[in-house]
Amino acid sequence: MNAIQSLIPNAIQSGTDEYRKARILAITFVIAFTFSLLHVSIYYYVEYYWGTITLFVTAFLVIAIAFIFKKTASFYLTGNLLAISAYGTLFSLAYTDVAITGPFWFIICPIFGFLFSGKSSGYFWSVIAVLTMVTFHALRIAGFEFYLQHDASLITYNEMVTTIGITIFVLAIIIVYEREKDRLVGQLRESYNDVFERNNEITQQNEEIRQQQEEIITINENLEEEQKKLIKAHDFIQATNKNVTDSIRYASTIQSAVLPDRNYMENIFNDLFILYKPKDIVSGDFYWAIQVGNKKVIAVCDCTGHGVPGAFMSMIGAMLLTEIVNKQQVTNPAQILELLDESVRRRLNQRAGENKDGMDVCLCVIEEEEEKVKVEFTGAKRDLYYYSEQKLGLLKGDRRTIGGFMISRKQFTTVALSLNKGDILYLSTDGLFDQANHEREKFGSRRFRDFVALYKQESMQQQGALLANMLQQHQADTPQRDDVTLIGIKL
Repeated sequence: MNAIQSLIPNAIQSGTDEYRKARILAITFVIAFTFSLLHVSIYYYVEYYWGTITLFVTAFLVIAIAFIFKKTASFYLTGNLLAISAYGTLFSLAYTDVAITGPFWFIICPIFGFLFSGKSSGYFWSVIAVLTMVTFHALRIAGFEFYLQHDASLITYNEMVTTIGITIFVLAIIIVYEREKDRLVGQLRESYNDVFERNNEITQQNEEIRQQQEEIITINENLEEEQKKLIKAHDFIQATNKNVTDSIRYASTIQSAVLPDRNYMENIFNDLFILYKPKDIVSGDFYWAIQVGNKKVIAVCDCTGHGVPGAFMSMIGAMLLTEIVNKQQVTNPAQILELLDESVRRRLNQRAGENKDGMDVCLCVIEEEEEKVKVEFTGAKRDLYYYSEQKLGLLKGDRRTIGGFMISRKQFTTVALSLNKGDILYLSTDGLFDQANHEREKFGSRRFRDFVALYKQESMQQQGALLANMLQQHQADTPQRDDVTLIGIKL
């Protein structure tokens, strides 16, 4: 396993579709190298020295191609290089002595093309392989004398070995591919079942919300539409479970259904912007908001990890927040986070098990008064920025997270602010501040402070666009290292 892992490029991240494809390619390198050395021994035994030399060279070509893949991480280039190497080797062997080598091995070329370089390469090498096999068979039937001739018993022996060899080689590749596919399909089915169960729970809760708040009717209608899409998607995924990437992209649609839509957010907060950039197709960040009476509750959360694991954790967090605030009618920020922490630990069985997943949360409860706006803040390892009276302030969150390792039993605390109408709140995860450029320099809080000082008079929508552009200019072509979420709200 360590040898196979060492052949996978460092640029390909573990757990992705490219990683699984690279793993199959690495196993193919090992199989091709082993079979090349095996046939070196066979050809030496039957005194076919040209074949011995050719297969010895082929073994080192496989090593060279593996090195190229390690450096370039290009499946298209690597698949075609393997096909070219195989074709050159087989052509040399078949031309020197088609009787002892047999042209059936040319079927390997389109296999490499289809598996690693795509359909166009697979079709191309299929045509080349078929034409080559037909040509050699036609020459053999016509009595063409190839370069070498061997004793009939040795030819029969080697044809048997060749037939067995190509069968084992093709079956080995197919078995590896099918095992990897079955493993991924199993994971996808388990993930989908979990998502489907969570969606049912959300639907039941939304039925209760509909009876309390007329404004939430719009959200329930959207969730019902998403449930219909889930039912259709269930049938689609069962019929097309070979395509793992499309299924993960559909999971992104499911996660989007959990997040409050733009219209709902604007109904609660008149003037705001949302900067939301998942690192992968799905995200470990999420934001959540609701209005209970004259109180507006909003949270921005950063779950453990990113991608699919973080996305599932975000769905659990959104579901629990809805249950605590709507069903239990809790609006005190510190109490909300205490109940959320307890619910996460209970639902994930963290006291008895080894699961240590959790989330960092920035949560505010906003209540408009006659002349002021009361803001109550509680943070789980997340801080709150606010702009008031011509300066940017910062409220530190508690150094305690939701779920995960319990280092301290210190209770969450609530900090209250009395702000003016027109002041601004900024709730965020750590993804924006930790994003590095090509010089490994982070975006950082200082650059964010400079941004607010420069563009504080702009509308919230314009601020969001300018901040997204500044992040893009800072990041340039550097890979995104974490999910990014920041919400700005003008009171």
